[in-house]
Amino acid sequence: MKNILVFIVGILITSIAHSQNCNIGNEDTLNFNTTSGEFTENYLLGVQFTLTTQGVLNSINLIGKNTGAQVQMAVYDDNNGVPNNLIASTGTTIVGNGIISLPVNPTQLFPGDYWVMAIYDSTAIHTYEDSIAIGNVLYYNSLNFGDPIPSNASNFLSYSGDDFTYFLGISCETLGVDDLELKNQISIYPNPSSDFLHISNINEENYVLEIIDFSGKKIKTIEVTSGEVEISISDLSKGSYFVVINNRLIQKIVIQ
Repeated sequence: MKNILVFIVGILITSIAHSQNCNIGNEDTLNFNTTSGEFTENYLLGVQFTLTTQGVLNSINLIGKNTGAQVQMAVYDDNNGVPNNLIASTGTTIVGNGIISLPVNPTQLFPGDYWVMAIYDSTAIHTYEDSIAIGNVLYYNSLNFGDPIPSNASNFLSYSGDDFTYFLGISCETLGVDDLELKNQISIYPNPSSDFLHISNINEENYVLEIIDFSGKKIKTIEVTSGEVEISISDLSKGSYFVVINNRLIQKIVIQ
C-alpha cells in the first residue's frame, strides 16, 4: 500500500493544477496600523482564522516590516476556541519587507479553526497590527527563541483586542468522484471520542482502515472484513487524527 504521505502530496499536485487558492488570514495591510505593533522577543503569539473548505497547508506567512529579526512560525488546531495541538512548524528566516513565506511539509487540513503563531528573536515592530480588533482573542506562551515549538498549547495564556498580518498558504483539494461519494456515505461516531469509534455505511467488504496523525505517521492499522466496525482508541494520545480507508482520506477525528 502506498504511504499516506504520497497520497497527500498527490492531493497537493492536483490542487496546484487546478490553481485554486484557499488561503486564510490577513494577506494585505488594509485597515492595519503602519507604525504600531511592537512584538516582544521570546514569545510565541498568534491569532485564530477559520478554514471553510478542505485543503492542503503549504506555507505559513507574514507581511514583514524589514526588521532583520529571526522569526519562526507555527500552526495549531483548535479545541473550543483555544489552541490545542501543533499541526506544523517552520524553520527560521529573516523578517524582510513584504510577504515572508515559510514552507512546511504539505499537511491536510479540514474545515475548522486554526491558530497561526510566530516567535521573534528581538523586540521590534515586525509586522502590521490592528490594535483595536474588538473581541479578537489571542494566545501566547513564553519561549526562548530556538527552543522546540510546544506540541500542545492548552496551557497558553490569552488576551483580547488585536490582530496581525499572518496568513496560511493553502491549496484547495480537488476530490475525485469516487472519493467524494465514499467520504459522504461513511458514518464515523462519536466524534470527538475517548474510548471507541463506530464506523459504518462502507460499501466494501474487505478494506484497510488506518488512523494517521497530522505528520502522516500511521498510528493504527486494521484490516476489516465487513462494512461496519467498532475500533478502540483508548490507547491513543489526545489530539486530532485522520481516518483513512483504502488509502483515501475520509475524515478528521478528535480524541479527547
